Amino acid sequence: MWEDIGRNTRYEDVVVSPVLEALPITKEIGASNKLIHHAANFSEVDRVVERVCGKFNVVLALPKGTEAGELGSREPNEVIDTGRIRLLRYVSYPGKAAGCS
Repeated sequence: MWEDIGRNTRYEDVVVSPVLEALPITKEIGASNKLIHHAANFSEVDRVVERVCGKFNVVLALPKGTEAGELGSREPNEVIDTGRIRLLRYVSYPGKAAGCS
């Protein structure tokens, strides 16, 4: 599952999940090559990306058997299902970009 995240995400993707988290210096980040931020709703996603400048995407990572919950309220631009994990990509996410010029 962690390798699926690394293979199916790009540099400009910010990955969030209601059930996963991979912070710096963990084996999960080593396997996925991506930070994975915990977020249960889009308000929490907005806090994660409040300092991200430039164009970026938000990718919601849902392991097999996990429901999107409140994060399922928006239609993704792309869905990738590997059988182990489902990734929902929201292209050009309209983040707050606090402090960006």
